[in-house]
Amino acid sequence: MLLGSSTQRPTWIIVVSIALAGSLNILPMGWLGGFFQPDWVALVLIFWCFWEPERVGPATGWCAGLLLDLLTGGLLGRYALGKTLVGFVANKVSLRLRVYPLWQQCVGVALLVALDTATHALIRLLLDEEPLTLARWLTPMASMLMWPLVVVVLTPRSRQHRYR
Repeated sequence: MLLGSSTQRPTWIIVVSIALAGSLNILPMGWLGGFFQPDWVALVLIFWCFWEPERVGPATGWCAGLLLDLLTGGLLGRYALGKTLVGFVANKVSLRLRVYPLWQQCVGVALLVALDTATHALIRLLLDEEPLTLARWLTPMASMLMWPLVVVVLTPRSRQHRYR
């Protein structure tokens, strides 16, 4: 049985999915011109905040962001702050957003990823670094388009009838 119980997924599935999302985030996307770069870590974090809000939240977001900081080799805490905010807000709105149809969830996901992108831009501004590129500002739109794929891949088979 893939599910740990009738309502909860095993913790290792959450950890592995976030780690895999981190590896997807650092893949070079040059073949797409750099303009289609979904934030996979944010997408997976949002998914788990929606479906396991009592287990996944800001602390998980901080750990996921710290993992991304380590993978990118940048300033520690840069991504951790943004993912913590995403985890907090996604956790607060999880009961409302997860009952919406998938296309409406996409809009909410785009707003959450935009919060992460704006946090990242603010940190760059405060550190007097170069501003974010246009490709980075398109991340919320790319993430919005990939949200249905994340939902289909991570949702247990027993619940997928809702999205067909």
